[in-house]
Amino acid sequence: MFQNIHKDVYMPFLRYIYLCVPKYIFLAGAYGHPTIYTNPKYITRLVSFLYLDHNTQSKLFIDLFGADFLKRNRRLLLVYQLYSVRYNMRIFIKFYTNELLWVPSIVHIFPAARWYEREVWDMYGIHFSKNGDLRRILTDYGFKGFPLRKDFPISGFVEVRYDEKRKTLFYKDVCLIQEYRDFNARMPWDFFYSSRPDFSKLREMDKKLKEMKEEIEKEVEKEYYRFVGLAEHEEIGRVDGKANGVVNHPSNS
Repeated sequence: MFQNIHKDVYMPFLRYIYLCVPKYIFLAGAYGHPTIYTNPKYITRLVSFLYLDHNTQSKLFIDLFGADFLKRNRRLLLVYQLYSVRYNMRIFIKFYTNELLWVPSIVHIFPAARWYEREVWDMYGIHFSKNGDLRRILTDYGFKGFPLRKDFPISGFVEVRYDEKRKTLFYKDVCLIQEYRDFNARMPWDFFYSSRPDFSKLREMDKKLKEMKEEIEKEVEKEYYRFVGLAEHEEIGRVDGKANGVVNHPSNS
């Protein structure tokens, strides 16, 4: 029911946008919120339309973030989030790009987007043309690489350390001890793009675990009955000794 309400409200809104600027949209849908897929070169025109049009009035810039899909040709996804205060409606604009393409900046429409574009550049290495201040904002000066890319090593390339003798911070290349390194040429992200797991082996492992569990339960049961049997035998011996007038002192046992 909730999805039907979304479709009834958002689909006419998306249909109106598509009829106004069909060239800038190649896919649109109501995936929880209105979502538009476009081309990077049309982003400024589409955002300008959503900002200026009377029936959209998306005058509030909420967020800009990215994602990395390593196996795709255009591996980097950018997501813009705009909000219309008048109509109480959010809209998401998405498109795919790569590290070689320059994305037009929307700073002339939303000046606050400059900081978000700097974060995306710092984390993913996506270039924004006409930003005016495309510098690193989260990492340090001289940082090598882009941390949120899937091919960036977890250890990084440079480490910062405080030297007690020099009384200052200094940078040096990451040096890992050979004995603690795992020389596995396969990338960990290949696991998510590989074929389905072998369920027959998983069933065999599950069967073996159940058999081991049953054997352990049987051994525990045997030990329990053996202990109970010995206790009953000792109790019967004490009763017979009392009946014959023999008292077993602990020192005699």
